[in-house]
Amino acid sequence: MRTAKTERRKQAYFREHPDRDHFSYWKERCVKEFTHWVIIKNDFPYDLLTTTHHLLIPKRTCADFEQMNKKEFAEFIKIRKEIANDYDCIMENFPRNRSVHTHVHFHLLEFFVTRFFGIGNEVHFGPEPPGPRFIPQYVHALYTITHSAIIFLIVFGAVWIILRKPLWELGAWGLHILFDIPTHSYRFFPTPFLWPISSFTINGVGWAHPFIFFPNIILLAAFYLLFFMTKRRSRKAG
Repeated sequence: MRTAKTERRKQAYFREHPDRDHFSYWKERCVKEFTHWVIIKNDFPYDLLTTTHHLLIPKRTCADFEQMNKKEFAEFIKIRKEIANDYDCIMENFPRNRSVHTHVHFHLLEFFVTRFFGIGNEVHFGPEPPGPRFIPQYVHALYTITHSAIIFLIVFGAVWIILRKPLWELGAWGLHILFDIPTHSYRFFPTPFLWPISSFTINGVGWAHPFIFFPNIILLAAFYLLFFMTKRRSRKAG
């Protein structure tokens, strides 16, 4: 969490480094240089117990994955695999609407606590969904097929004909699609529930939004509690 003191230090740092948007100073801080990318030391004043704080940035200015060319993106994948065990946290930062708004970059961190207890290299997360190019194409294809209500109805009907009775367990699949329609936004896997008839999707509220996340946890806990209480009562009654 950033304190007021940290925010003041950040603003002072930015005033002293007016060229921050262009990363023209990366050569002075270079840790390792690649063809299209570079790892630099980061002297941004974070209030974190870090033993190392580096940045992985592309040499050419681009705000997100969509602006990278194929060579830059391929090298990024290679670098990420190469450095995976060198840092405790590889945190994506897509900088649009952020302090450095023109340059995608990745925070590479080592924490004192994780090094001391020997539990490093276990945390890999980011503040936003990854760009579409970061996800293999077959994942998009599988998602489209498995999240189509049309496909579900065809499969459900076919199984009904074969078994001569409805297999209600398949209803969980349909329920999953139904829940995903309003809980996926255009930013990350909108649900193509009318495919292949239509490509229409709904710009819903993502699962990570507090409006969805916390009620979901509360309802799950309530249902599990009700399930175990009912099961316990039935055992006593039996």
